[in-house]
Amino acid sequence: MIGFFLDEAAAVRAQQRANRLLDRLQQHRTPVSSVTYTGGRYRALTFTGLPPAHYPAERPSYS
Repeated sequence: MIGFFLDEAAAVRAQQRANRLLDRLQQHRTPVSSVTYTGGRYRALTFTGLPPAHYPAERPSYS
């Protein structure tokens, strides 16, 4: 989670800024349309209220 916003417009602006940064950071990765794409693309999302039920309750930990 990046932040908590009381104003929906501010949340959308933060999402757009984060996605622009992610696009810049991921520009040299294999395109999603490529046969050799192995995953690993990230996007920022915003929700009004709580996240949908299919989101994990706890942040996964990787070892």
